[in-house]
Amino acid sequence: MESVKEQSIVTLVSNDPWKDKRKYGRTCRQRRRQKSGETRSYTVDSSSILVSLCQWLKQKGMRRHLGSCLKVAVFSSTGRGLMAVNGVRAGEVVVSIPRQALITCEDVMHDDHLGAVLRGSGKKLKAMEVLTIFLVYHKPLEETSPWRPYLESLPKSYTVPIYCSKSEHELLPTFLKAFADQQEEDINACYINIKEIISQTLGRDTLCIDDVKWAWFTVNTRAVYLKNESPDPVLLDEDKYALAPYLDLLNHTPNAQVTTGLNKKNNCYEIVTQVPYGPFEQVFINYGPHDNIRLYREYGFTVPNNPHNSVPVTLDDIKKVVKSVCSDSERISDMYNKCKLLKCHHLDEGLVVSNDGPSWTLVVATTILLMSAMELNRWQVVYHDYQGVQHRKLVLEVLNHVIECKLQELQECLEEMDSVLTCTEAFMAGRNLVRECCMLLREVALREGKAV
Repeated sequence: MESVKEQSIVTLVSNDPWKDKRKYGRTCRQRRRQKSGETRSYTVDSSSILVSLCQWLKQKGMRRHLGSCLKVAVFSSTGRGLMAVNGVRAGEVVVSIPRQALITCEDVMHDDHLGAVLRGSGKKLKAMEVLTIFLVYHKPLEETSPWRPYLESLPKSYTVPIYCSKSEHELLPTFLKAFADQQEEDINACYINIKEIISQTLGRDTLCIDDVKWAWFTVNTRAVYLKNESPDPVLLDEDKYALAPYLDLLNHTPNAQVTTGLNKKNNCYEIVTQVPYGPFEQVFINYGPHDNIRLYREYGFTVPNNPHNSVPVTLDDIKKVVKSVCSDSERISDMYNKCKLLKCHHLDEGLVVSNDGPSWTLVVATTILLMSAMELNRWQVVYHDYQGVQHRKLVLEVLNHVIECKLQELQECLEEMDSVLTCTEAFMAGRNLVRECCMLLREVALREGKAV
């Protein structure tokens, strides 16, 4: 997992804190066009589930900002979200969730039944697993669970890569297949580790892996960052996740500016907007400067015209182009040791094409892969004058071809994906992502005078 959202941005959790987290919103999974100043095309959402959730939160002590400052609405651009009723000033608290309405590992471990069961299992658990167990345990309890209003407000499934069908998985580009495979590994590992606790200790004869997948991604897409400085000894990692009912109705935009955290004076988890909103405008949060690939991987949605967008490139992509473009045998020799050098110095990381063009590491990696044996003895020159190398023109030529080849690869992939008429929402989100990647690469290629 990799999310929780940048603390001073928003703090959700995907395995990297709202420092590392979530979706156009996590509220509806249809994220298409969105503007942070939306003033029309909405309907107020007064479903019985949301009414029940709000009544339950009032019982938990949530008074202010519930129904007066914001209302739940369905927007044509993002789906369900929160609308400013009378406008919101910069610096104003838009959501304030009582600490007793949050669900943390500390709360689970202090539970008379669950805490005793988890400690009695003798297992060391990750924070994600503890919260997954909480959800798997409480969901089947239905009306007997004190958390029922919150549980009923959660999505039934998610739109991250792993929710694509097997046949859809085969049509994904390589980098998205890798994400789906990694997610499956994470779910299987979690399932194996908690199966005994759920099946034996909690009196359940069977544990369905689909239930674990749902619970795991509920935490991964919806948890906020809230660090406990005194974690329980049962935990293997940091206790930094909290499930926050109602807060997950807020949608993401890269243009929002917010601060978040636990207000120790009133013991509420609060989100403060640093930008104003007019009456009937949708109020947003910001998960951090995430590109669409990360947003899809972690939260299951993409943002049109995302300023942080990028398309990944691999060393193999560069090497393939180098060998096809460069005829100088001295420059294309010893690729193994060149790649070894790049990996040793972490110069094989962050190889992407963004809105601004090839990343620094992509340029540097290409520069080193094209060095002669003599130049390679002074490879550190890339740190202070990578533009002044003798073979700079060749580097730029290779980079242009890398972009063209990646665009062609993704266009062919998109053609196959577009041939699927009936598909899951997860696949639909992935297809939108591939289309956006093609648009980015095409724009960069055109800007470099290399229209494809």
